[in-house]
Amino acid sequence: MNIAKGIRIARQYRGVSQRSLSRAIDCDGSYLCSIEAGRSEPSLAVLRAIGKELSVPVAALVTWSSTERERIDAALEVGREHEHRGGK
Repeated sequence: MNIAKGIRIARQYRGVSQRSLSRAIDCDGSYLCSIEAGRSEPSLAVLRAIGKELSVPVAALVTWSSTERERIDAALEVGREHEHRGGK
């Protein structure tokens, strides 16, 4: 399981910079950079804020598939389902 990769993939797919995301979730930019680099573990509150801002459920950020393409597809599908239900 690689949370750092999941966050980075979701953020990049949404076209959001680290700076924009860190501002949106009220988190220090260097902390977000450290999370994406795998040097820091995010708290559940930070994971939830990231998921909410990127419209991707926390489960999609922390679930790892056998290939990168499967991982991206799985995260995007969960995000689409989440958006379809109105973010609930």
